[in-house]
Amino acid sequence: MRQAILKKYPFLLTGLIQGILLAVLGEILRRDLIQSHLQAAVFCVLFLAGVLMPLAFYCGGVSFRRRMWGVFALALLVIGVYQGWMLEMPLEGRFRELLVVTMALAPPVMLIAPGLAARTLPSQNRYAQWVESTLRVCAVLLGAGFALGLFWILLGTSSVLFDLIGIRFSGRYVFHLSVMASCAVFGYGVAKGWQGGTRVDAWFSRLTSLIGWIFPFAALIAILFVLSWTWKLEALIETHRAAFILLWFIALLAFFFNLQSRCGTQEPDARWWRLLGALGWLAAVPMLCVAVYGIQARIEQYGLTPDRVWAVFVTLIAAMLVFGYAARFLFGRRVPGLAAKTNIAAVFVIAAGVLAMTSGLLDPQRISVNSQLRGIDQLAGEKLYDTIRFFKESSSVYGKNALRELARTTDAAPDSPAGQRAQYAKLALENENNWRVRENLDKEKWRAYLKTLRVYPGGEEIPAGLLEAFVPNVLGTPLPDEKSSAIFWKVRFAPDESDSYVFLESEAVFTMYSTSGQVWKNRAGKWEIVGGLGTVCQHDSRVAPGALFEAVLADKVQFVPKKRDDILVGGMRITLLNNNNTDACER
Repeated sequence: MRQAILKKYPFLLTGLIQGILLAVLGEILRRDLIQSHLQAAVFCVLFLAGVLMPLAFYCGGVSFRRRMWGVFALALLVIGVYQGWMLEMPLEGRFRELLVVTMALAPPVMLIAPGLAARTLPSQNRYAQWVESTLRVCAVLLGAGFALGLFWILLGTSSVLFDLIGIRFSGRYVFHLSVMASCAVFGYGVAKGWQGGTRVDAWFSRLTSLIGWIFPFAALIAILFVLSWTWKLEALIETHRAAFILLWFIALLAFFFNLQSRCGTQEPDARWWRLLGALGWLAAVPMLCVAVYGIQARIEQYGLTPDRVWAVFVTLIAAMLVFGYAARFLFGRRVPGLAAKTNIAAVFVIAAGVLAMTSGLLDPQRISVNSQLRGIDQLAGEKLYDTIRFFKESSSVYGKNALRELARTTDAAPDSPAGQRAQYAKLALENENNWRVRENLDKEKWRAYLKTLRVYPGGEEIPAGLLEAFVPNVLGTPLPDEKSSAIFWKVRFAPDESDSYVFLESEAVFTMYSTSGQVWKNRAGKWEIVGGLGTVCQHDSRVAPGALFEAVLADKVQFVPKKRDDILVGGMRITLLNNNNTDACER
């Protein structure tokens, strides 16, 4: 009985084992049982194995050799140990990075596993066999995914149905059961897909024939788009997001081309199709060049990040496909099999690149942190803050090590660039909450900026108590830009009052409710806001905020008595205003 079940339902059993393993790992993560890098490494190995080994089994089937399983398990062991060792503790907040690694490893598994399984079958044209196996795997996985989606719809509907009578299914155990059931359903869907091999081949053949003929339209769009650059190229470059869209379109172009030609193993006889395909891939060359320019410009301006490292890798793959397919259309008759050679090279470059970047040879986190450190001496202000935040939010130990290195700069003056970097790094290390770090860094930026200002008239220093009380009040407000100057205006609004202070900017646009117009006063040793400036006329340059700023510097501010006195009602003072509130604009 056991032998019959193992022989008939191996994919179902694989799904059940996968679901149980993922449920156990989820419970371990929820209880925060991972306290060391060794425990994190074991967790990462088990998670990668729980996701990717069933995927390899679904793609390769029973014809996957034992030796290949050993190599695959060894690769997962190396990658899992490295990722777990490099993750910053605690692991709970860093789980997203492990998901990224898993998703990066999934495409190479789906591309290579069918090819390794196909090698066990005798055939002279192994590439064609690899293509057929890969397409069949995609069809089987799509079918299983469709079945899983319907199963989720059933679960959601059932939950709502029982909720009508007051029975609610919630809690972590229900979630774990749903994970196990989902994995089992997907595994069973894969089993049924492999059992109906002939029907799957016929269905996917019809699907590729239907979708593949979109390729000529995609090639025509590429041609028209590049021709439009004769008057729209500057607008394209100024979007600052052209690289992603261009690479995405190249990916769509490659997808439709491979569907139509069954990965280069078939080609229509129509001459117009070959001409349109050649022009389409030639048009993709300048599109690729603009994408490369956009990525390079972002790296030069802001340095490398993990996303940009992956973008460089994706661009390399796109370049291989574009030039390979273009050469196929131009020189295909003299060099046969260029599309096949291009696809094979791309698959192995994808596998090698992903393995290198996930196993530590070319870790995007390490490369990015080193890139940011090389240019940090030239950073100040907001750019320096963004770099410190990048180190703080880095999921690996490299970011924390960079902060520790910056924080060791103890011999630099606090107001110097090195001292500012050290202070920012210490704040980032001392605060676990990223929002708290941002608040403290904002305080430091404003505190350093305010210390450079002076009080007018007189040019004396700002009272220390006022500076400390003022900083929390402006958190979230951007610092004045390079075109704007700022001062504190010391003014006495009545002869019997003490001095008040108002923060003014030369380029400000403010009303009585804005930060720029707030009036501060020291009352019993405590600095507090006691009022605000009234309306300043924006339509008249003579009384605009800039004019007020210049008048304070020149000590030419005068006080004018009110035309209407305030009234006192039961000890409450009431100010009388016009309906249109134009008193401040009267000459």
